[in-house]
Amino acid sequence: MGSGKTTVGEMLASRLGLRFVDMDREIERRQGMNINKIFNTRGEPYFRKLEEALLKELIDQDNLVVSTGGGVPCYRDNMELINAHGISIYLELTGKELFNRLLNEKAHRPLIKDMDDAALSEFINTRLAERLPFYRQAAIIIDAMNIHPEDLLSRIRLI
Repeated sequence: MGSGKTTVGEMLASRLGLRFVDMDREIERRQGMNINKIFNTRGEPYFRKLEEALLKELIDQDNLVVSTGGGVPCYRDNMELINAHGISIYLELTGKELFNRLLNEKAHRPLIKDMDDAALSEFINTRLAERLPFYRQAAIIIDAMNIHPEDLLSRIRLI
């Protein structure tokens, strides 16, 4: 959350002439509710099954750029599937940088909108520590600190 996956993914897809899919948006569209409501009404296991099913659907398609939710690579064998069927990219940011970005976006992010600064910082650092081993399995890891999305595109080398 807050790394720029959607922004960079949309730009990359446009530049390459490919279709773009944001998995969170697609799940929200299909379920008719936002991610927070899915978590609150159906629970995380249900949501993770939706993500896994959508990922398996998408890996069978060609010519697209996918922005996964932040948890997708961390469940089951999802990261292995991603790497086996595509080119994974991790936009690496520090917990402090993610905090600074999300602090200004809290009102637009249902999961964190009611968190105070300390809770937000703890949330980010805990999630990042849990997920980093999975994220670092990406084929391409880009230091995304203080870089404009357009400049990030020039750092992505797709063979």
